[in-house]
Amino acid sequence: MREAYMAAWWIPRGHIPTVAEAEERVHHLRAHGPTPHAFTLKVHFPPPGDEAAGPLHSPDDWTCTV
Repeated sequence: MREAYMAAWWIPRGHIPTVAEAEERVHHLRAHGPTPHAFTLKVHFPPPGDEAAGPLHSPDDWTCTV
């Protein structure tokens, strides 16, 4: 696949994401790459409130090479 087809993001406890919310996050990831708003498991972000830490990168041997 050439484009992101899934996105990860932090949600508040008790919130159930909607399909529309997930679609918006995937579109955001495609347009802007990994950000705190929508990210991947390869490049992810700490929970809200800890943005100063910046992006986190999974070790190369934990992720797909493509």
